[in-house]
Amino acid sequence: MPRRYPTPLKILVVGNNPLLLRALRDMLEHWGVGQVASAANGQEAMELLRREPYDLMVTDWVMEPVGGGQLVRWVRGSASCLSPDLPIIVLTANADVATVRAAWDAGADTVLAKPASAATIARRIETVLTNPRRGSRSQAEAGTAKPTNNNTPPPSRPAPARPLSPIHT
Repeated sequence: MPRRYPTPLKILVVGNNPLLLRALRDMLEHWGVGQVASAANGQEAMELLRREPYDLMVTDWVMEPVGGGQLVRWVRGSASCLSPDLPIIVLTANADVATVRAAWDAGADTVLAKPASAATIARRIETVLTNPRRGSRSQAEAGTAKPTNNNTPPPSRPAPARPLSPIHT
């Protein structure tokens, strides 16, 4: 990872593929980002996010019993989540337009197609950490939120690097 952060990061990786989880954990630990926790599915991730805050979440999209879409919506909208505005990167083998839109609508910050190279993941982590969400808990709440006086435009969704084809190593 190109940049060292002034404080250690606490990252949650979520996925039902033990080999992918191990690879992500090893890569992040090798970069010295701080603490890396893992969950085998969205349900386990929700339990962790109820107990402690995280700085970043990298999650798979297709999991059982709680998938990535349900997890991301829960993070953005649940009062019991301790990190409702944490940056969320969705990793998915199903990076078609409908899946990318669904991930963004749920509240993901970015979507990466699997397989993604370590360099691509590092760049995307850097991007979401340096361009954090602007305090919006969820897309659904945005329409009912009280107006503010700061005249700040709503956050826009950046386009994924290559949403329709896998990013190769």
